[in-house]
Order: sequence, then structure tokens, then C-alpha cells
Amino acid sequence: MKNRLEYKYLVSTMYLEKLRTSLLGYLDYDDYASIRPSKEYTVRSIYLDSFDYKCYYEKLDGIHTRKKLRIRGYNQKEENPRVFFEIKRKNDNFVSKDRARVPIQDIRKTLRGSNSVTQLDDEEKKYLNNFFFYYQLRHLEPKVLVVYEREPFQCKFGSHLRVTIDKNLRSKVVYDYDMLFDEEGLTGGNRKEFILEIKFYQVLPQWIDKVIGEFDLTRIAVSKYTSCIDMQHRFSISLNKSIRNDFDYRIQ
Repeated sequence: MKNRLEYKYLVSTMYLEKLRTSLLGYLDYDDYASIRPSKEYTVRSIYLDSFDYKCYYEKLDGIHTRKKLRIRGYNQKEENPRVFFEIKRKNDNFVSKDRARVPIQDIRKTLRGSNSVTQLDDEEKKYLNNFFFYYQLRHLEPKVLVVYEREPFQCKFGSHLRVTIDKNLRSKVVYDYDMLFDEEGLTGGNRKEFILEIKFYQVLPQWIDKVIGEFDLTRIAVSKYTSCIDMQHRFSISLNKSIRNDFDYRIQ
């Protein structure tokens, strides 16, 4: 996927209705959300990391070039015969994402390096091979399930501008990929705020600046993965002993 820019903002939920109205003056809900009564869908991601949480600390340490691997599904299990194996790459302010669709029942087989997954085009096969390469290289394992509701918008005027509102961020520590669609045990975060993401390839339209100014928004570097790891640490929910010790060491 072509590199794009992503700007992120934390916004008080008290502005949700007003901000949504402002966005709908310039944007439509995307094709997937527009057919759903709620105009939103649930995003579910199991993030993978090394035993010593290399990806987590790369983000905290401000490493400019890094990647995250995750397995992503949407809504409920019965709605999704397939999940996505994704690599999200970040290089300074530019972000790209590669993804390959895999049947739910083939998750384990894929992580064992099987090439028997069917109905993949050549590009997806390449992405899946890349995913497996990094999975083995870094000895990755499931760390945390991140779940939230997303309202996605796309430009009315044919540009590739995309804006999303991500709400009700919640998570739990996981140890198995079968837990992707779990609901029990999810810990909620700060429901007084939601995440606004603006995703674009070249130049932002002028009306975006107007909306940002109207709500006095400040761009921040927020990561759902690191936020949820921090959330789980704060609530002391079954974190790996190694990261507990590393947290304790870093705050001394």
C-alpha cells in the first residue's frame, strides 16, 4: 500500500455529535459503514510482540522507522469468515499497511508457515510471506487484544482522504489467537475521549484546518497498542512477568 500521512487527535466525547455533524458536511460514511444501521463497526486486533516487548519500547523510545504486526477481524465471528494478517509500517510521519486475508480456521496453520491458504492473489501471498518472516525473525507472540468502535468517513469529492472516529477503546491480555472475538474480560479505557484520525496522501483540504481550529484540536502521537499495554499494566491484569520487571526498572 502506498505511504500516507496519518494525523491523530484526542477529542472530548462532549464534542462527538458536533464534530460528526461538521465532518458530514464534507464527508460520507464509507461503503462498509453506510450499510450498517449504527454507521459504525467493531475493530478487533491481536497485536504481536516479542517476549521483551520490542515493538512497545520502540514506540516509547521514539524510533522513527518501525513496524507492528497484528491479526485483525471485524464485528462478530459469525460475520467474518476471514481475518487479516497485517503489517503496519511507520517511517517518520508516513504510514503504510500490507494485509492478507486468511480464513479464521487457518490462523494457526498460517503461523506454522503453511502455504496451503487458498484464494490469495500474488500480492497477498507476498504480504503473508513477509508477515511470516517477521513473525519468525522476532519470535512474536500474541500480547493484547485491542477492541473499539469505528465510524469511518470518506471524501464526497473523490479524493483519498479518510477520517475515522474510534470510540470505546478496550483491551485485554491474550495468549492465544482464538481470543480475537472474545468479549469477556475487556477493560475499558478513558471513555471521556475518542481518537480522531485523518488519513491522506498529499495535501489536506482547507476545510480540515477549519474543523481542527473550531474544536481547538492538538495533534498527538497516540498508539492504541501502547495505550492498551499501559492500560493493562495500570489495572494489573496478567501481564507477562518480564514486562512487569521492565516497567519497575524503568521507573526507578
